[in-house]
Amino acid sequence: MCNKKCSNWKNNIIEKTKSAANLNDSLRLMADEISSYYPGIKIWFTEKSGKRESFIVGAGKEQYISPKKYRLNNNYAVFIQDANSLKEEDKNSIVNICRMLIAK
Repeated sequence: MCNKKCSNWKNNIIEKTKSAANLNDSLRLMADEISSYYPGIKIWFTEKSGKRESFIVGAGKEQYISPKKYRLNNNYAVFIQDANSLKEEDKNSIVNICRMLIAK
């Protein structure tokens, strides 16, 4: 489960993204916050355009490891490259926050 620090961080991200002008700005804020809270990861968002995934925004340092793709809904996905081997719980937490943001 997420501890109090993690819970405060999630709430802080959600509040920051509410002030964004559009979805791209919200995703940019989200990527920046996640990459600063979890140093050592690279995260980016894509939008499905036909059969292709089009890059929207991302943050973090480029790494030479395979990213993991998480589908957020029919149109959006998030990719995470993780050099520090985040716990599965942390990855699920990141994906759930991203899903909440896309849903609104």
